[in-house]
Amino acid sequence: MSDDQPSLADLVVLHNDRVPGDISGEDQQELAAYLKWRYRNEWPENLKGSAKLAHAFNVDVVQKALLEYENPDRPLRVLAVHGSGRHPEKSCAHELSNSALLLRHGLEDVLEGPDVELVGDIDLSAHRLIERCNGCLSTASPLCGFPCNCWPFDGMQELYPLVLKSDVILMSTGVYMSMAGGMLVNFIQRLVSIDGGFFVDKTQFRWKDAAWRAKCIEIGKSHDFEYNARLYGRVCAYFISSKDQLNPPDVKAGKDYAKEVAQRLYNAMDDYDRFHASDWYAQAAADPEEDYAFDKARLSADTKAQARAKKVAKAAVALAARYRKNPSSRPKPKPGRVNRV
Repeated sequence: MSDDQPSLADLVVLHNDRVPGDISGEDQQELAAYLKWRYRNEWPENLKGSAKLAHAFNVDVVQKALLEYENPDRPLRVLAVHGSGRHPEKSCAHELSNSALLLRHGLEDVLEGPDVELVGDIDLSAHRLIERCNGCLSTASPLCGFPCNCWPFDGMQELYPLVLKSDVILMSTGVYMSMAGGMLVNFIQRLVSIDGGFFVDKTQFRWKDAAWRAKCIEIGKSHDFEYNARLYGRVCAYFISSKDQLNPPDVKAGKDYAKEVAQRLYNAMDDYDRFHASDWYAQAAADPEEDYAFDKARLSADTKAQARAKKVAKAAVALAARYRKNPSSRPKPKPGRVNRV
């Protein structure tokens, strides 16, 4: 193995399962090679053949998910996605995040019904790495592929089918520098591949080189391809925790961090025809004078916040059920999306 060409198996092991204390000798060399590759290129040469195989697998999975979504006899499906960096085992914090706890309170009642199924409860801090969006759409609409053909190996490929199967997508995050958590932002930005991504079948897949870029630009000029809004009609809701929500100087200044973050998430999803009930977000405020480690005890005793979370989750499920029963009641898709025909 050369220094800059780790095998796919090595990438999986080194990226997901090792910690520095476990690595010595030859493994350290392989890790160094991996890091050199990871921050320089998207795929080394020896992974391009594996990338084509991975893409073929990804195509099969998302097409199956789309068919499952259209099945009239299936239960209504809910997907929970947690975007905080805190996790009991997979983060330095060694504890569950407040926002994840808030969302799980919200789920308690809606999952009791026989016709509602939790298709996934995904904690992004413990999930395989979700790479950044490369912004291919900014160059040409067809350059953004479906399923995402920039990162055929990354953790988002496992989430695309769950998203496509779902009627309701519930997201949780803490407030990070007045923004949503970075992992949740990556997750949302990578959804652009689903909504309008140019379908790349198994035989079309190739390295995104200059020739592929030029071809996609020409296709884009023609406007002669369909814009597939594959997530049209899904219902979303948000569960936000904020440490400074009750901080006296922020309250005096009129700051509402949880609402600001929730609104940004709402705007991001609403722009792509994902819908919201009238009660579309819940928040949990912590004591600004205490360390974060005490927040969950406060939230566990905050029956008002728990009730709000349950109300939001119920409203999202009820709206999705109504849209599923009567699809014509859904708002019409927004006009003017890139290359919509």
